[in-house]
Amino acid sequence: MLPLPRFPLSLALAGLSAPAGLREQVEWAAQLGYRAVQLNGGASGTRARELSRTGRRDVAALLRRHEMACSGVDLWIPAAHFIDPAHSDRAAEAVGESLLLAADIASLTSGRAVLCIATPSEPAAGGVIAALSERARTAGAILADSSWPQRWTSLGMAACIDPATILISGETSISPAKALALAGPAAANVRLSDLGPSGRVEPGTGRLDLLAYLVAASTVSGGVTPVVDLRGIADQPTVAAAVQGRCGLIRIT
Repeated sequence: MLPLPRFPLSLALAGLSAPAGLREQVEWAAQLGYRAVQLNGGASGTRARELSRTGRRDVAALLRRHEMACSGVDLWIPAAHFIDPAHSDRAAEAVGESLLLAADIASLTSGRAVLCIATPSEPAAGGVIAALSERARTAGAILADSSWPQRWTSLGMAACIDPATILISGETSISPAKALALAGPAAANVRLSDLGPSGRVEPGTGRLDLLAYLVAASTVSGGVTPVVDLRGIADQPTVAAAVQGRCGLIRIT
């Protein structure tokens, strides 16, 4: 059996049940050997509107202290909010603020200015997506869509490839590995996730062909830091350690 390709891995902080608090989460990820984290733009303490310039420097200093980078920011607003008149203005403003946060943190660390969101599929969303893509360009950040199928690349969005989302869609004509290979340079964020009979599971223990997916990840131009996504997974500490052990580069201290 071929060995799995190994990468410097990032750990997504969105969806972690424990530990609580950014400092504790970063320390925990570092102890497991992760080289980066994906910040949770919806969490108290890391929401863009709550972080002053000094607060952003503090976040960057915390990452540097643990020799970690930032692979980007997640902002999991319900997709329907972007076209719901009761929520659309606030959703767009939150994305704009988070794009600036992603750009600021990237400038202060060795990270990437990427913001991941899930977009609605309705045609009426096209104008909203075009406006958000323009805000990303103005902010000097990349806006990446985790939805599947991805409809908005023609409007300036990049791809956040999330295997579990692709598998949930039920589309049988394309695998996560093929989706990643087709996205190529447009894949601004590459997730490590998987789907079992009852929901998300440890990558490689469900329907995802982990070897094929990691081989595809290794061909993405410019390098890639796969993001381990633990949303909805039971026993997160065990899974986080297992994925790092199977797919992550060993940290030399």
